[in-house]
Amino acid sequence: MQSFVHQRLGWLSLACGVAAFVLRHRPLAWGGWLSGLAGLVLYSFDPSAVGALLSLLVLARGPQRRRGEEEAGDEPGDGLRVQRLG
Repeated sequence: MQSFVHQRLGWLSLACGVAAFVLRHRPLAWGGWLSGLAGLVLYSFDPSAVGALLSLLVLARGPQRRRGEEEAGDEPGDGLRVQRLG
């Protein structure tokens, strides 16, 4: 009963969504997304909507490469079949 009165699902979703957005941490984003959906269904929609959307932004971005993982020989035009003039 207290979770409905104080909108705890919504605040959990908002906290997870903000933390996932700042830290780019996908498991936190999944927690924010799922708790946001539950909060939206169970009428805790004010903070749940913001938390779910922030989490969804992190999930939609996909996995990121780290700086050391790029290959040294990659150039912007390599995949475009652009030839050098000289």
